[in-house]
Amino acid sequence: MIDDLLHSPVVLWSLAIMLGVPAVLVGLSEIIERMRRRDSAYEPAFAQLRNVWVPVTALALVTTFVFRLPEASAWQRLTITLFLFVTGMTVLGFVASMRVYDKDRDRWEASIPQIAKTVTRVLAVVLPFAMVITAVWELDLSKFVTAIGIGSLAIGLALQNTLSSVVSGFLLALDKPFREGDWIEINGVVGEVLDLNWRTTRLMVDGRDIVVIPNTQLLDSQLRNYTVVDEGYRDSISFGFAYKDRPNHVKDVALRVAKESAHVADSPATEVHLVGYGNSSVDYEMHFHCATYISAFQARRVRDDLMTRLFYAAIREGLEIPFPIRTLRQTAEGDLTPDDVRAMVMAVIPDHPVLGQASDAARATLGEGAELRTYGRGTPISEIGAHDSGILLVKSGAVRAEDDNGDPVDHIPEGHLIGARYIVGRRANTLRLVAASDTELLYLPGRSVDRAMDEDAALARALGAYADARLAGLERAAERTGTA
Repeated sequence: MIDDLLHSPVVLWSLAIMLGVPAVLVGLSEIIERMRRRDSAYEPAFAQLRNVWVPVTALALVTTFVFRLPEASAWQRLTITLFLFVTGMTVLGFVASMRVYDKDRDRWEASIPQIAKTVTRVLAVVLPFAMVITAVWELDLSKFVTAIGIGSLAIGLALQNTLSSVVSGFLLALDKPFREGDWIEINGVVGEVLDLNWRTTRLMVDGRDIVVIPNTQLLDSQLRNYTVVDEGYRDSISFGFAYKDRPNHVKDVALRVAKESAHVADSPATEVHLVGYGNSSVDYEMHFHCATYISAFQARRVRDDLMTRLFYAAIREGLEIPFPIRTLRQTAEGDLTPDDVRAMVMAVIPDHPVLGQASDAARATLGEGAELRTYGRGTPISEIGAHDSGILLVKSGAVRAEDDNGDPVDHIPEGHLIGARYIVGRRANTLRLVAASDTELLYLPGRSVDRAMDEDAALARALGAYADARLAGLERAAERTGTA
């Protein structure tokens, strides 16, 4: 009798439910805890699975296989109805969790079209409803389906264009020529795909405008996808320099400008090519990449940044940007000569609180080999770890000192001196110097500064005291910003 009892289906199902349900709950609790630590979007769906679906499923098993309620009984039908309803809601919970990853291109959820998720939601509601009506409550849906079919024929004739777009949406979801987040071009319109729905696809154009395109138009037109293979953006700028400027020097300057720009990616590497000899210039092209695809408006900003930086770099490097003219110029009027720059230095030194203490002979020495250097706003002047080869006077504009995180540490206004680390022993820079605005700097070579200090002991003491006070102030500023 005991053996018969142990082999009874009721007992076996009871043991299976008593042992299996707690084990499943413990396993799901462990999964939920791990997802909570990883801040996973699936945590609510698994919590619904544990807290609702498992208990309702256990109830359905108990009523069906343990209590063996008749299928036609009201309690059994209510239990099965509840089970199908909870199953549909659980499926909807998992589909909703996928939406969190719609913009994360590294996850598989991002590759699922929005229309497929919508279809899944509809099926999660319709299928349980149909099963409840036909299998559980034994209602005949044939008449209802027939009525829907006749009505659908009339509706289909009236909504041919709309239904055509819906079918096109399904075909696009199956073919997957693009996904959300891709940049595509269709009939001259370039934009980022926001979503693909039943009838239309929405594009974000220039970062602010929404363009709605019917799916039939997408299916019947030539479509270009810019990011399906490479998410980066490729572009180029053209420029010319004088024939007197050596091509290798021009290329080095242009590559350095591209490296300074925050918009240009390091890989693939920027390339500069000599493309022709024009009437008034040697013509070049710079081909560069951005890490992600950008709109046409943003591309203009990147080209503007590169061309502006190249202009100021050409001034600093003594490169000439020519233009076609017919006027013959026989003098150097308007061009700065070494004597002009030296005169600038001699005009600034007397009013400077430190350099003004120099003797006439030392002042003349400081002006030897001086250069006027021009920097555009945001252009690096000196990098961390670099060793300055002289000192700088801020003739106009201002300079910003930054730490390795780009946070400002100090502001150096017009009329101030830069080069304390050179004065105290040619130490490496611990801060990055960047032009805070369009800035002109007078560069005094180290050899001239060293000779002037040898000739004038008072100047040497004044520069030493300035350098010590300056470095102490920078250390205090770095401590306040947490960069010491």
